[in-house]
Amino acid sequence: MGYISPFSGIERLDLKYSGSLEAVLTDLENTDDLRVLALHPSRIIRAIVDYKIEHPESNEIELLLKEAIDSTLRIYSTPSKSGEIARALRERLKVYGIEELLQKQLNQDSDYMTTMALEAERSERTAEILARESSEDVLFIALGHGGIAAGMDAYLKFCELSGSRGSRFYVARFSRHKLGDPEPKLSETEIEYLRTIAEGRRIVIFDEDICSGETRKKAINYFSGIFFGKPLRMICNIEQKDFNKKNLQIPIITESISQYPY
Repeated sequence: MGYISPFSGIERLDLKYSGSLEAVLTDLENTDDLRVLALHPSRIIRAIVDYKIEHPESNEIELLLKEAIDSTLRIYSTPSKSGEIARALRERLKVYGIEELLQKQLNQDSDYMTTMALEAERSERTAEILARESSEDVLFIALGHGGIAAGMDAYLKFCELSGSRGSRFYVARFSRHKLGDPEPKLSETEIEYLRTIAEGRRIVIFDEDICSGETRKKAINYFSGIFFGKPLRMICNIEQKDFNKKNLQIPIITESISQYPY
């Protein structure tokens, strides 16, 4: 059986949440609720990314982030192992000596556009577009926090459709309105890491929705500076100007949002 989106079959979804990372991991260990399996993995990444930004002196947090990304993608791919994966991730926190992260408070508000962007059909359409363009391995960078869950879903579906085994997924926080980020928040070591793994891979920048040209422009300018001389593909599940409120069931996506051959 191929990859099945965790958002398939979920009719009503509310992003509102308040709890700790400990609570998120505990939920994953003790439930088969589809909403938990769909939304909690991105909350793990959200907590770690925020901690990373708040504690730039931590040498371990970026290693933990890479492991957490692999772990959350595995939860999406094999939800039956979510408990085992969550327990292993908690142990990694202890190994790295950053158990305080377990008490990290996660507060997420309801978001209409992000919720619509999470529909499985939209992420599948994104994956189909990317796979149709090329089956080449990608470096898929999801812009957080909103783009993490939809990004993981679209990325895994792309890997299945294209047969890619060498693609890589990463997250860069870029929250202009909610957190006031002037540009994506990556450290120098993260930038060097991304430059290294970009070799031989097509670079895809993903956001769940694009509401203004300003967000898109800033993201493209930032990443074109990191990957100088390489083409970038930016794509989303919903572009607001094309959003048809009269028929919410139709997946809407801009197929050629931007492709800048710098």
